[in-house]
Amino acid sequence: MKTKSHLIFGVPAAILGMAAFVAGIYLAQSPSESFMMTWGPRILLLAAVVGSVLDYRKKADNANFSNLFANGFRTTAVIAVLLAIFVGAYIAFGPGIKEKFMAEAAASAAKEGYPQEVLKDARKRCVKCSSP
Repeated sequence: MKTKSHLIFGVPAAILGMAAFVAGIYLAQSPSESFMMTWGPRILLLAAVVGSVLDYRKKADNANFSNLFANGFRTTAVIAVLLAIFVGAYIAFGPGIKEKFMAEAAASAAKEGYPQEVLKDARKRCVKCSSP
């Protein structure tokens, strides 16, 4: 593997995704409904994969479909792993972020018509599972 276009495009896209995640949390009233948290990561992932595949096609000698597909998959994997580590650590150690997400999930479930006893039980389980 001579070209490292999956790293060249994947790592900056993951960093931009991290910035969009933090901005979406602090700038949006409801992070799950903001553009930065819903469509932003999808557009960023698509742009990084397409850019990586096009760059790999230019640089590689054996640019057939399977190699291009593998490069796109590696780019997706780099972005997904870095973002999963960052988001998990941010939610676990960020001040008040876990409570904000739990409150938003409870409000969404209540809006969908779940009974209060189910919501209380789910909140207890979430607190129990997420406590160190």
